[in-house]
Amino acid sequence: MDEARKYLLAAWQIGDDPTISYHLGRIYETQRHKDESTELYLAALNSFSPNGTLSDDGKDMRTRLVASFGSDAEVDKRLEESRKKKSPLRTVNIANPTASKV
Repeated sequence: MDEARKYLLAAWQIGDDPTISYHLGRIYETQRHKDESTELYLAALNSFSPNGTLSDDGKDMRTRLVASFGSDAEVDKRLEESRKKKSPLRTVNIANPTASKV
């Protein structure tokens, strides 16, 4: 799981793909990292058109979020909130051992 998470996280940081978000979210959920899985599910659902049809993965993410939050209305509220903030999972730290400024 840790190896899969490492590669999926790298792929997700490079390109915002809802399928990658879904699978990475499932790994985080399995590893009991609820905040991270929730963030990924919300990010993935935000990539779908608000009035469009969800994929099977999208439907599963929404079902998982409803189970977590308790209602569709709460999921909609959280989706709106997540559109307004940047994901900390998207932040990448790059080591600079020489402390040189570029």
